[in-house]
Amino acid sequence: MAKVVVVGTELGGVTVAYELREKLTKGTDILVIGEGSEFNFVPSNPWLTWEYWRRFFSNSSKSTA
Repeated sequence: MAKVVVVGTELGGVTVAYELREKLTKGTDILVIGEGSEFNFVPSNPWLTWEYWRRFFSNSSKSTA
């Protein structure tokens, strides 16, 4: 069984890990190492708030009659 280590959890490291997962055999272990104990993919954060506000406004427009 092969083992691969990706150092870095920013956008590049995560992208590499996903690409490797698609290209390597199923038995390959991929370990991603970063600085902290948590990972927050910052570019996706605006989409999270957009989804909240989209739901909020679609629900509030239905309740006001």
